[in-house]
Amino acid sequence: MAKYTFLQDNQFIPLTPKHRFAMTTIKELEDGWKIGVEASFTGQQYRMDYTKTPSYLFMAAMVSKEIGKHITVVLNCENLLDYRQSRKEALYTGNISNPTFNPLWAPIDGRVVNLSLKWKL
Repeated sequence: MAKYTFLQDNQFIPLTPKHRFAMTTIKELEDGWKIGVEASFTGQQYRMDYTKTPSYLFMAAMVSKEIGKHITVVLNCENLLDYRQSRKEALYTGNISNPTFNPLWAPIDGRVVNLSLKWKL
């Protein structure tokens, strides 16, 4: 666990999870296909006011296809579980002309899907 050891009390480092786990796996299939999965667990984190954030799981997946020697198409999907900090608490307080932003500790985007084309020269 990361700590501020120079402090006598409350040695936690804000927004640094005590427990974190991540894994990535990819499988190459026949005919130039690849599939992959990524997952990570982020444990509770202390905020600056000594309250704790919830733990959460993040998942992503991708599939790619090589087309010939020079072109690869990749479909990538992130935050498959659609976990967002804004669903647990407000991202800011105050009003739109004078906001006070809260520290970020989780994804703020929902699911993200992108398609890319890679061209080797």
